[in-house]
Amino acid sequence: MDEEFKKTAEALKNEEQQRQAEDNSIRAKLEATGTGGVHISAIGVSWLFVGVVLSTAGVEIAELLKCSTKPSTGRGVTSGPAKPGLYRGRAG
Repeated sequence: MDEEFKKTAEALKNEEQQRQAEDNSIRAKLEATGTGGVHISAIGVSWLFVGVVLSTAGVEIAELLKCSTKPSTGRGVTSGPAKPGLYRGRAG
């Protein structure tokens, strides 16, 4: 009976060790999933920032492109950035 008890205790201990190892493996996988993609998240945030800037600067970009294709008047005056409160030449 003592021998059977030792075998059962040994089997139980082996199973516990296997489960502990598997738990550690799952924990490591979850951690890698949660934190392994930080650089991808940072790239996504930067693209989001670029998208927001470009979507709100449409008029200014159009004015910049329109001004850059005009022939020079020879007066030495260049068109600067749009003034606040003005939208296509009208006071806002």
